[in-house]
Amino acid sequence: LQNRDDDVRAVSAEILLPVTALVASISAPQLPDLLTILWTTLLDLDDLTSSTSSVMNLLASFYSLESGTELLRTHVKAIGEDVMDTLDGSTRHPFAVLVPRLWPFLRHNIVSVRVAALKTMQKLLSPPSPADNAAWLTPILGDMMRHIFQNFLFEDREEVVEASQAVW
Repeated sequence: LQNRDDDVRAVSAEILLPVTALVASISAPQLPDLLTILWTTLLDLDDLTSSTSSVMNLLASFYSLESGTELLRTHVKAIGEDVMDTLDGSTRHPFAVLVPRLWPFLRHNIVSVRVAALKTMQKLLSPPSPADNAAWLTPILGDMMRHIFQNFLFEDREEVVEASQAVW
């Protein structure tokens, strides 16, 4: 997944996709590192990279597992309670820095990429307690709502509109 060759990343992500539950159960201690790799990979992806769909689907698949809520907590603990935002130098909750990396993929050319980005957002928004979201959601809520609203205005694919409604 960390290979610079986009085709290798695509194949790596596709190979892991059908066995995400198994990977999560067998390699639980390494899972936060794997998620960090996936989030970091999002910075290298664009409309032309072949691995975009595979990486986004893998990320959504890990967070969609039944143990996804616990996975979120473990990932935050592994990253640290606060991380440096590279854009403005401020220190923020990890998801306040990571989730905005999904914005470009909400209008991606490939429908499965748009759906995977929305599914990832939906899972991140649905931990057991709304208080779990307050620390990271507040600083990015306006941007998130704007992007989801734009989906309602511009999206013509029913599956993406339904995923947008689930996030809304």
